[in-house]
Amino acid sequence: MRKLHRVLGKLVAVSLLTMGAVPAHAALRMSVAAETTNKAKPGATVPPDSASRSEVVLADSYISSRTGNTTTVYDFARRRRYVLDEAAKSYEEYSLYDVVGFRELELRNREGLRKAMTAAQLQDKLPDELEDAHELSIPSPGAAPVTQHAEGEEEVFASGGVTLLRHGKEARPVGAADAARFVQFLRYQFAGHPAVLDGLQKAQRIPASLRYSFHPGWGDRSVLLKIDAVRETGAAPGFTLDGYTPRAAAADGGSLDALLDRAWASRATLAGKASLGSGDALAARMREQPPLDAYLTLMESQLSGARMPALSDEQKLAFQADPNLRKLAQALAARDRAGLRQAVGSLQLLRMQVQSRRYLLQLYEANDRMQLGEADAARDLYAEVLRGNSAIAGAYKDIGDFYFRSFDPPRAWRSWEIARTLAPMFPNLQPVTQFERTLADRFPTYF
Repeated sequence: MRKLHRVLGKLVAVSLLTMGAVPAHAALRMSVAAETTNKAKPGATVPPDSASRSEVVLADSYISSRTGNTTTVYDFARRRRYVLDEAAKSYEEYSLYDVVGFRELELRNREGLRKAMTAAQLQDKLPDELEDAHELSIPSPGAAPVTQHAEGEEEVFASGGVTLLRHGKEARPVGAADAARFVQFLRYQFAGHPAVLDGLQKAQRIPASLRYSFHPGWGDRSVLLKIDAVRETGAAPGFTLDGYTPRAAAADGGSLDALLDRAWASRATLAGKASLGSGDALAARMREQPPLDAYLTLMESQLSGARMPALSDEQKLAFQADPNLRKLAQALAARDRAGLRQAVGSLQLLRMQVQSRRYLLQLYEANDRMQLGEADAARDLYAEVLRGNSAIAGAYKDIGDFYFRSFDPPRAWRSWEIARTLAPMFPNLQPVTQFERTLADRFPTYF
């Protein structure tokens, strides 16, 4: 955490007692059977074939899909995703941004890998841009255009001789709103090239069967969907969490994942503990501490979103003269690998010089380890930070960044949202808010 950005707007609190308004028209319900078949290229390994059956509800403000005892709800009104355990009557809550956030991250990752593997003449080991758009359901630069044509009794979407999706002509006509929600269901549950989904939506029909064809680097994957029992409900109620309780976090476990899980479950309680009191009280504590400890006290308050007290001339001089603070300033200024490596050593030595708040130095070290690509070491250090103080908004911002770089957007957004709960005005979260706005602007069909 080295730089503060402009102030983040206040987070609007949302009640979980009722989710979504009553739909303006009857919801559409259907049964969807999915059969996935995988075929490997020589020498490649593939996931096992699978089959499932889901009961799907398409409503104005949400989509739900129940498979067995698990129901997934995409709440577009609040941009939330819920996973309900029907047997335990409990639920998990996530940000809706994490789905498209992961796909956008994966697209950028593939673009980088493709450049590297093309340079090594290994580009055939990765799917091409067309497959990226089809698997991730977001536009991919350089992807060939998609066309639609009839083949006997089927409509086929293809590009350059590559079949993406085909469906039979037997279908149920629906209105524009239901067509949009049906395609949204496909987008979230099965993906599909944006042009294919756009064509399905414009047709305003729900096919009785359709087949996706994917061509990942390891072989071919076919997903056959059979859709039946399509019917409207009368005066469908809005979705509600009545009768469900939040899933309880694990009571033990010292891993970063477990600590984050517990922090998420108790975020409202943590927010009550996050205040460090008045600026005068903070200044008084700092006067009683050695310069390095006093500076870390100041940083803890700043990373918790508190307003900084004015430093006396005596404190400023003490900070400027302290050799440990000069070493810390040098460590925090590191940017290249050599500098980051040296900073890690300096931060470890400085931990032996302080009487309290060593976890802040561990936070700085964890960020450096992340920059160095040492994910396991960073993960352990972030866990130490949360064990030291589980109510620092800035720590959750950095941990969210770590999870995002580790291709775990659900936990990334969960960590960022804990930070928002602890310090709604924390300026370091402005880039997260801007990222969400960018995702919504670039991929409006997801929302």
